[in-house]
Amino acid sequence: MKLIIPSYLIHHDIQELVASIDIFSQLSRSAIRDVMSELAHAHVRGGKTLFQVNDPGDCMYIVVTGRLLVYSVLPDFTEKMINEIGPGEYVGELELIMAEKRNVTVKVIRDTELLKLSKTGFERLVKKHPNALLHVTHTIVNRMRKAAFSKDHHSALRTITLLYSGTYFNMDAFTESFMSILEKQGATLLLTSEKLEHYLGAGMSKVDFGRWDEKDNRIFEWLYQQERNYRFIIYQADPGLTPWTRRCIRQADRILLLASARGSHLFNAVEHYIFGQAKDITNARIELILLHESSASAPTNTARWLEKRSVMRHHHVQRYCKAHYERIVRFLTDNAVGLVLGGGGARGCAHIGVIHALMESGLPIDMVGGTSAGSGIGAFLAMGHDIDTMQSLVREGFLVKRPFKRFSLPIYAIMDRLVVDQISKSWFSDIQIEDLWINYFCISTNLSNGEVVIHRRGPLWKAVRASSSLPGIFAPMIENHQILVDGGVLENIPAGKMKSLCGGPVILVNVTPKKDLTVDFDYEHFPSPLKVLWSKINPFINAIQTPSLVDILVRVAGLSSMNKIKYEENISDLVLNPPLETFGLLAFSDMDQIIDLGYRYTCKMIEQLKTKDPYNTIGQYRLVSMMKGKNESIENERSQLF
Repeated sequence: MKLIIPSYLIHHDIQELVASIDIFSQLSRSAIRDVMSELAHAHVRGGKTLFQVNDPGDCMYIVVTGRLLVYSVLPDFTEKMINEIGPGEYVGELELIMAEKRNVTVKVIRDTELLKLSKTGFERLVKKHPNALLHVTHTIVNRMRKAAFSKDHHSALRTITLLYSGTYFNMDAFTESFMSILEKQGATLLLTSEKLEHYLGAGMSKVDFGRWDEKDNRIFEWLYQQERNYRFIIYQADPGLTPWTRRCIRQADRILLLASARGSHLFNAVEHYIFGQAKDITNARIELILLHESSASAPTNTARWLEKRSVMRHHHVQRYCKAHYERIVRFLTDNAVGLVLGGGGARGCAHIGVIHALMESGLPIDMVGGTSAGSGIGAFLAMGHDIDTMQSLVREGFLVKRPFKRFSLPIYAIMDRLVVDQISKSWFSDIQIEDLWINYFCISTNLSNGEVVIHRRGPLWKAVRASSSLPGIFAPMIENHQILVDGGVLENIPAGKMKSLCGGPVILVNVTPKKDLTVDFDYEHFPSPLKVLWSKINPFINAIQTPSLVDILVRVAGLSSMNKIKYEENISDLVLNPPLETFGLLAFSDMDQIIDLGYRYTCKMIEQLKTKDPYNTIGQYRLVSMMKGKNESIENERSQLF
């Protein structure tokens, strides 16, 4: 049976597309012709579900145009997006071969043209070309093996729609700067209603989508051809809800909501549409971009913008800051660099040295996440503090205010809660996480329900305080009547969280040694408390090295998350483990040495990475490609932060 395709796809070489797909690439020409005869065309509108978990696996689909999102269904029945599928890719092949039910849910982002191979069609092909089954099976197994061990996610993003959020303003300046950065990643075409009419004639921008008449088909065919000619298409919508704006939404792989931070945060007509009726026509994920003047020192009141807008993430952009536009492009192309800082008491001071070395290398940090000590240092980075300021704040907090020397009645903790609160408030004041220039999160542990808490919004001081509330040492943070303690109890180095939130290369810094708290005596010779105390205050004898109560509590707090370290390291692209075994958990008096060690170690690891051949991951290659010369890097340190 001959494959019948609609007129708007008539210029597309469907057979060439099918022959280029890996599962069919080794088949003979006659076998490819037989494959073509078994395919059927399917048009699926954006916003629809192609199939769901437990649906019969009775066919597979090849994407000709458009985009699909693949979701896994978690035990609590929530969905987690795990992949995007674009033109020339396929889905559903494994269930077809194994005659199993679907194990994922696939949704259609925008109007998508598919080729469908049914179970009966596949069986006829196998019967006629038995060797084809061997090749198809071998290809699928290899594909699954690569996916299982891959740390990299390839972005299939092609079409980006720019929409107005809140009050109208002229977005042309943003579009010009954004496009100048994006086109460095590949040929980019900007389309507006005026440009469409220039190319196709007067009145064409006023033709609504979905009419499937001659004009609508002509627009669809022309837009599809541009997708073949360009790596990226930017659709700039009209200010109002016009036919062109609706078409831009319909064509989007990703939607960027652009807002003037000084304008009204209330929904406009377009936003009422995309967060309401448009949910039925698109599954495109949405990001919010808040534009600030060059004079803006720090964002404020971001919460009001996020309150009713369901967005995957938000960005703060100063209008003429090139680094901010570069950051957006890295996020869109899955090249954003995520930095993960683990907990470890005073050893966490090494994070400052690590950050210093990374900044000197020219690596941009697009998102930072941390636990315990890492949550505080990460927050300093996200705030835009320089290295000297970070050192000064840590020194003031731990060597001057000495929270580990402020004891309290041991009812719920042995240290004074008020001192720790004061330190956190002095560091972060009333800053909200969503108001930070760099995307940030930190981890705490909910003792009430035994779950990991990801802090991405709200008061920064409370989030860091919760993330570093060592059980038994510092009083827990109370949030909505729930008890929150140190994130290291369950997740000390959240690289997996970073990978899912950031999408690009992940740098993991683990300052907790695998072996810690050893002594040089056995149980039979266990020294008495008085003997230990005397050895520490008597300058004429060697101090007996024993772990303190605080040392033991800190170590115990992090033990349960150590089983996940191997997984977190495997999912990261650059793993940094500064050799800090000789420094105690409370050795804040040695902070300068610890910082210097972290710096020198990271410089060495960066040099090794630069000469590495081959790279273990694409992410490592991307990290090296983003590094700059040392002089240029130091000159641009501040622009990386803001």
